[in-house]
Amino acid sequence: MPSQTFRHSAHSAAPQASVWASLDEVETWERIPGVDSVVSSERDEAGALKSFSFQAMVGGRPYLGRATLLESTEPERVSWRIESPDLGGSVAVGLAPDGAGTTVTVELTVTVDGFLASMFFPMITGALGRGFPEAVEEFAASFQP
Repeated sequence: MPSQTFRHSAHSAAPQASVWASLDEVETWERIPGVDSVVSSERDEAGALKSFSFQAMVGGRPYLGRATLLESTEPERVSWRIESPDLGGSVAVGLAPDGAGTTVTVELTVTVDGFLASMFFPMITGALGRGFPEAVEEFAASFQP
């Protein structure tokens, strides 16, 4: 099963506590690279976001997927397992203090399952790789101080 990981760090003017709080909001995940819209979400007994279903356009094709919480280490890192037809992987967001703001590091691992998806894997990862750094820069800048 082929896989590829992309990683990029960017600066946010927002303090780490503010960025961390935003990572529990559904709207935030609509700004993460690869997610076009969140369709539904689930919270745990304490009210924390534990999963969400989303739609993404990959190579001009719409995919419905699901993100399930893998790890949450407040206020430093949250990671999600991503599952969709043919594509999967994980996305993690790491936070570190950076002056009055925060360094936001996004790591996206893409895996494919199936013959057809494997054939298009180089095209998919090529498109992701070209746009990933800019998308992470925009994501980090979207957090308000």
